[in-house]
Amino acid sequence: MSGDALELATHLDDGEGRPVVLLHGFTGSGATMSSLASALVPRPRVTVDLLGHGDSPVPEFTRDPSSWSMDGLVESVVDTFRRLGLEAVHLVGYSFGGRLALSLAVHNPGVIASLALIGASPGLADPSERSLRVDADEELAGFIESEGTAAFVDRWMALPMWRSLRERMGEAWWEQSRRQRLTNSPEGLASSLRGAGTGAMTPLHDHLGSIPVPTLALAGTDDSKYLTIARDMARAIPRAWAVPVPFAGHAAHVEQTATCAELLGSFFEHADR
Repeated sequence: MSGDALELATHLDDGEGRPVVLLHGFTGSGATMSSLASALVPRPRVTVDLLGHGDSPVPEFTRDPSSWSMDGLVESVVDTFRRLGLEAVHLVGYSFGGRLALSLAVHNPGVIASLALIGASPGLADPSERSLRVDADEELAGFIESEGTAAFVDRWMALPMWRSLRERMGEAWWEQSRRQRLTNSPEGLASSLRGAGTGAMTPLHDHLGSIPVPTLALAGTDDSKYLTIARDMARAIPRAWAVPVPFAGHAAHVEQTATCAELLGSFFEHADR
């Protein structure tokens, strides 16, 4: 996958030092990482709209399925680094963006100086669990295509994993978040699920030990599933630390932006030594 037709949309904020690139979660966009990005001054920051999200392209899945695979998404991000002249960046990935960042660290470690994950996982190691997840994601993709983005977003935002986010951020913020998610196309969201959902991606558990860069795995204390995963990953990655973020759920960088920014800033300083 290459070429201007699939060029990812980006937003750059100038600064001093090594650049930080931030990858958003499913149904998000680069704008949903802007609060965290703003808190990471004075470093240069780059937020990216991943394929099928925000202002980035939505190629037809049946004509170009490889672009939607996790390998294809990794290639699109690496191509973005080349296009922007970015070398050895600090890479931050949240949830879906965290799985992508982890995949990039496994397969293209030379383009990053460090890896930071927020509420992320290396996929599903158990084949039967993976098969069930593929089926569930296909059902969800079909729902998006038949019912539209609004019906899906309401279903998605009703999941228990977002309860603490809604409670901590309030109704005005919650409605603004809903409006942002509605800007995504049903084709983009459905294709993202089919190509790079948790079930579709090749699990990375057996490759974590090969990640050479310093790695920080963050997860909210109210996000017990991903906190356990973060600790498991930190044991498997040679230069990794898992840190719980107090009073936060799955979107720890939104619920506790200042805390996450402080942790990331200290981590980047360590990685730059």
